[in-house]
This record gives sequence, C-alpha cells and structure tokens, in this order.
Amino acid sequence: MINPEEFVKAFQDISSGKAQIGQISTKAFEIKHYDTQPVNGHELPKDFPNCCAFHTELFQMGTARYEKLPNCCEPHKRLNQAKWFKKENYAYFPMKLVTTLAYSWHCVKASIDKPEWYKEITDYLDYSMRSYGQLPDGFGPPVGIELYVANLAGYIEQDKHISFDKKQKLLEFLTNFDKRKPDLEQTDINLLLDKYHEWFKIFPFEISFLRHLKPYFEKHIPILKGKGDTNMYSGLTAFQVTTKKELVQFLNSVTLTIIKTINTRFLFESKMMKDVDALKIEMMLANRRVEIQALDRTDWKDRREYIKMLKQWLKGEKKFLNEIWPILQVMEKNIDFVKDLIDGIWRLQKNDINEACIVNVREDKAEKEATFRNWFKNFFQARYPEAIVSAEEEKGKRYIDLKITHPGMHEKIVEFKGWWNYDKKNIASQICSHLTDFENAGYVFMINHKQDEIISSYKELVEDASMNYVEGSWKEIQFQGTDMFYYVSKHKFSAKEKTVYHFIFNVWFSHQQ
Repeated sequence: MINPEEFVKAFQDISSGKAQIGQISTKAFEIKHYDTQPVNGHELPKDFPNCCAFHTELFQMGTARYEKLPNCCEPHKRLNQAKWFKKENYAYFPMKLVTTLAYSWHCVKASIDKPEWYKEITDYLDYSMRSYGQLPDGFGPPVGIELYVANLAGYIEQDKHISFDKKQKLLEFLTNFDKRKPDLEQTDINLLLDKYHEWFKIFPFEISFLRHLKPYFEKHIPILKGKGDTNMYSGLTAFQVTTKKELVQFLNSVTLTIIKTINTRFLFESKMMKDVDALKIEMMLANRRVEIQALDRTDWKDRREYIKMLKQWLKGEKKFLNEIWPILQVMEKNIDFVKDLIDGIWRLQKNDINEACIVNVREDKAEKEATFRNWFKNFFQARYPEAIVSAEEEKGKRYIDLKITHPGMHEKIVEFKGWWNYDKKNIASQICSHLTDFENAGYVFMINHKQDEIISSYKELVEDASMNYVEGSWKEIQFQGTDMFYYVSKHKFSAKEKTVYHFIFNVWFSHQQ
C-alpha cells in the first residue's frame, strides 16, 4: 500500500454510510508477484536454468534487465522518486522469467492439439502474466513482463508444428496483453448503485399488479455485464463493469419493457381486473409521486427518459380505467351469479333423466361429483362467453372444483360435494381455503343422493364449531316465489369473514313431488 490514506477513506465512507462499496484507486497499491505451477506435472530439468545454453541465456537476459531497473525504460524511471520502491524486492525476476517461459511453452505444446486448445492455453498465459503482479498506475508495466511476452511470441512464431491460424490467434492474444483493459469511462460503482436505487425508488412498484416484481429488482442490481469468464488455472472470474451510460440505457429499456408487458389492458384481457376503483386510486397516487420526483432536476439528464415514459404511461392507464369503468359497471349490474346458478339447477331438474349427472347419482355410478361439475362448467362457459371457466385448477395442495373469472364480477369459486362423501363435514373450511382477500364469498353445490331432506343435518355441519361459524349468520332464502331455497352462512377462518352460499340439489326431486 503506497497510499494508506485511500484505504482509510474507503473504510470511513462505508462506516458512515456515504458509500455502499469501498473503492481504492490502482494508484494506491502494488500487487506483488506470485509463483506459478506447471500443467500436467511438468518438471524443470536438473540444474535449471543452467541445464542448457538456451535457458542460461534467458536467465542472463533477465539478470541484465534487473540490473538496469529502474532505468530500463521511461515509465520505470519514475520509481527513482518513489519512497516505497526497493530494487531488491524484484531480485526474483531473472528466475521468474525463465521459469514462466518454460512452464508456458510446455502448456502450449501439451494443449495445442486438444479440442479446447485456445481456452486451455490462453487461460494459462493469462494466469502467468497476472503472476508478474502490478505496479501502481503511473509507474509502468509489471517488471519484465515484456520479455516474457516477446520471447513466448517468438517461440510460437518459429514453431513449425503449430498451424498458421492457431499461431495468429495466440500471437494476437499475447501482443494485446497490455490492451486488455478497454478504454472505457472510469466507473464509480457507488455512482452506479445510486443511479439504480434512484430508478428503483421512482418506479411505481406500489401498484398492485407491479408489486410482485419488486423483490426481483430489489436483489438484482445490473452493475456487472456479460457472462463471467473463469480462468481454469487461477480460478478468477472476470466481469466487465457496466458504465453509467449503459446503466441508464438499461433502466430506460427495462422500464419500457415492464409497462408494455404488464398494464391494465393486460389485466382486462387476462380476466384479472377486479377492483377498478382501487386501481384508479393507485394510479393517481403513483402518478403524483412520479410528478413530484420529476421536480428534482438533479441529474435530470439521466432520469428524464424513464420519468417521462412513466408519466405518459400512468396518464394513459388513468384514462383507460376511466373509460372502461362505466362499461364494467354495466356488465356487473347485468350479472346475478346466484340467479344464474339457480337457473342451471332449474335446467337440470327440467331435463331429469336426460342428464347423465342425475342418472349417475341415482344409479350410484362412478364420477358422481365430477359429472355435475363438468355440466356446470359447460353451462357457465355458455352463459358467460367472455369468462374463463376452469375445473380442477390446482391451488396449493388442493384443487378448486370450478372457478369462473369474469371481467364484470369478482372471481367465483364453486365447490361440488356429494352427501355420501365423508369429508362433507369440512365443506365450509374447504371452500373458504380457496378464497383470497379478493373473494369475499364462495359457493357450495351439495348433491343429495337420498330420497329424504338433508337440510337439518347439513345445517348442523355448517354450524359446527370446527367450521368457525359466525353465530347467528345462517339464513334461509326462498328464490323469487318458487319452492327453491338456498342458504347463507358466514365463517371466519382468517382475519376476514367469508360468506358461503349453499345450494342443495335433490336428485330424487320428482319422487318428492
């Protein structure tokens, strides 16, 4: 560390909350060299480097360069004024030069004919070049690395067994060793984090249909780009840091992608639009918050595009909701789900033995509950052509018998149960377990296979303490001057009460008349 003050400042910035990441300039420290290991168990010859004239000459070349240090070149001459510089700390260089060249040339020869030759060789060369360490910025390249590169390039160029194409690729990698750091704008990571958090704070994640995206964008901060490249020898994984310009472009792009994909039009078409009044309030509040954020002109250039985009989008969403709300109100007024369900019961009884679901129960055949559910699935799909009607939809560990999703009413969930079924006693808890905060009512279709009335016994099941029955909530309702009755009860399995509508279908109705 040649500038300890920078380290102290980095720690202070983090401790005080001024910065999330401590950054230290490469002018403030030196990276020491390290020894490399050969591949495939390669061993140096006996008496290395005095084993042959070739290695002896290389060692002498390294010694000559060391003796000239720091006056070997203009950048290194600046070391004469550096108080931290001690020449004897670099006495390792002559031996390092001849050793890394021997190891690297062995790797080239051992890997050149392998399928992954380029990755294996260049990873080893990168590992070897990094082992020369790094001088602080302004004091030149690592000591002697140019001799390593020049000599290895000469070996490769002169070798007759390496193809021309492979030579060119390896030589290009070596000769560009000092250009591996792209000439990009100097990036302050804390500045990137601030820019991202600024966008995150402005984006209207409080809107209910965008809320599920918040945890993802809270955890994934795009300050690194591309796929990390891991060196198979050093284990280092290198990434490029996103520049401020690239981050701003990304934020504009992701803002556009989100609002184009998830919006009120999408909710309507997906039959997911429920409480329009609540949505309108959310939009107004979000729009006002973005308008207030836009008044802050600090770094306006970076924020202008996505703030403008959000303001236009929120304005359009408000307009869409205002236009569609009267239509939805008319649609909802025209839908009476209880009346439609009773209409289905009337049609079933009218058709009597022409309906397979009635015959199945009377003759005790298989799929008794399922045939009733499937009949009503087809009935409601025909009654509500614009609805999504699904049967046996999975929810947690259970299945919803019948679910009707319609833009003009809240989601309707119907549970079909036979009186012969043992778990009929849990019917209230079963139907309530399917209801979220967006559904305040569920519907039970109880199939009576007996020739006697079951209403008294059924009421006892509903009012049982285990069903969290709300005392005094049971009601018997006669449908519009007919002999048809249905029943209503309330239950509290969570913080909110839920209403359950009960319809008893007597399959032996004709025998009772």
